[in-house]
Amino acid sequence: MSVDNTRPDDPRHSLNTEYAELTWPAPVEHGGGGQFLLDDVANSAVDTSLYDRLRELWYDVVDSPEDEPVHVGTISQDDGQDDLAVLFRSSKWRAGEGTGDAYKPFFKYHLTLRPIGPTGEIEHGRTPLRACSLTIMPYLKGLVQPDGEPLPLQYGPGTMIHVNSTWVAEHGQLVDRAADVIDATLDDYRFDRELIVEDSQRGWKVEDHHRFDERYIEDVVETLRRSEDLIALENGELSALDGERGKHGWSEYKFSTSRFDLLGVKDAADVLPPKAEILLKCYLPDHPERLEYPMDQPKLEAALITKQGERKPHFDEIPAIHHVLKSVVLSHFIWAGVPKDAILADDMSLGPDAEPYEWEHPQNRREQLQQWYKSKIPDLYAEATRTYRDRAGLTYDILQILVETAGATYKELVERTGARYSTVQRQARRLEDLGLCERLSGQQTLLTWSAPTMGEHAADVLEDVNSGDTPADRRKRADERRDELEEWHDAHETDDEEGIEEPENGNESHREQRRFAGLDELNRISVEHLPPLVDADRLGLDEIRIHVDADPAIS
Repeated sequence: MSVDNTRPDDPRHSLNTEYAELTWPAPVEHGGGGQFLLDDVANSAVDTSLYDRLRELWYDVVDSPEDEPVHVGTISQDDGQDDLAVLFRSSKWRAGEGTGDAYKPFFKYHLTLRPIGPTGEIEHGRTPLRACSLTIMPYLKGLVQPDGEPLPLQYGPGTMIHVNSTWVAEHGQLVDRAADVIDATLDDYRFDRELIVEDSQRGWKVEDHHRFDERYIEDVVETLRRSEDLIALENGELSALDGERGKHGWSEYKFSTSRFDLLGVKDAADVLPPKAEILLKCYLPDHPERLEYPMDQPKLEAALITKQGERKPHFDEIPAIHHVLKSVVLSHFIWAGVPKDAILADDMSLGPDAEPYEWEHPQNRREQLQQWYKSKIPDLYAEATRTYRDRAGLTYDILQILVETAGATYKELVERTGARYSTVQRQARRLEDLGLCERLSGQQTLLTWSAPTMGEHAADVLEDVNSGDTPADRRKRADERRDELEEWHDAHETDDEEGIEEPENGNESHREQRRFAGLDELNRISVEHLPPLVDADRLGLDEIRIHVDADPAIS
């Protein structure tokens, strides 16, 4: 990921970081994906290319595309796992022959493994523990893309093989697994590793993770959130935030960046290809309720993210990427206070009994966080000084309640401020987006500080902004809000009360179902009515839609 508008000598690019050499159980390598080209087209020592052999097989075993996929081979397993069926299918490829109406695409071929159940039936809906899938494509001179442009042959002509598999400790294993699948598919074909074009061995999927006890998921997510904030503070660009709360708290939180070096992670900026990123993700399985311990427990995973068409790392470069990914995972466990005995083993990971792994852990996290907390003080002042009708605004009162309580439910905030439930929700989202607060989900949503230090800064700011404010003043403002809300309801009384009904609980799904209408469709309101409603916190900026193409001054 890039750094936005900063000079190479900007001091934020190099942290004065101290390191501690630590040893923890090694995270396990999970998904692996990569490619390699067989020089089997222009090579006089090869009778028939792999691609041509698979095309012949397709004509032999497939009567109609509707029959796909076809079972073409079996791989026996000796470790107690189910035997694996090799399934064969085809799809149109991005290159072919001819131009215009005469264009005719070539096909690519897919080989996928599926388990064979106890009764001999292929279980199409189940992925084997050690999954593997191949895509085989022709890289031939003279092939063109649909727009007429020649197919680029970066590594020369031949048969290109893309491999995706699981539990890949090193990317050389992708070649071995591809060979096993092809050998099971073609009876009299000899997979020749000598035909692999060395420079074509490129990887795009690299993953390392640890499974951990779910009691620590909130701590881990909070640490990820602060890492995201710290990287942004250092002027690194982040991808769009992607977090999801489940019924009982976080079920997934992830972000990606190329700037983990801004947290002091060694070599993080040096090992990635141009425009590549590292994804850091904390998540629960899709259906933990269907799994038995420990498979129902969360994971912390770091993964390489590359963009289509951009340079992919060579197989020889991937061990260094694994080291950075493992460092990112382990350092975040340290920062989150997750103990070693909270690391869990499962069917494919030894967890706390994994081989010891050494890395250099950055020691400046506390100083970075203090810098970040201080950077939010202007936001605290801005929120605390937002006023309405010459009196302290709703946000001031919410912040004051949090200073007193450290955390309050939406119901408590509604009762103590006199504001509507939806208005409190909107203010809570705003405070969370600014990084000042966070919302904890449970039977009721709890609004609390993003960190205790943030609450300390807020107390100082509120005292500076309005040192003479008293609980009686806040109760008076709450009563005034209730009176204004009642007056507003009376003025807009309608037979259809559904549009102003207050939510009964903390479920925010209604926000996804809100109805929007153009001003020309409403007879009780005009554009002049909007500013007072926004000032009164009755209307959020996220609830106003503007046609951005209507005028250049807007767009």
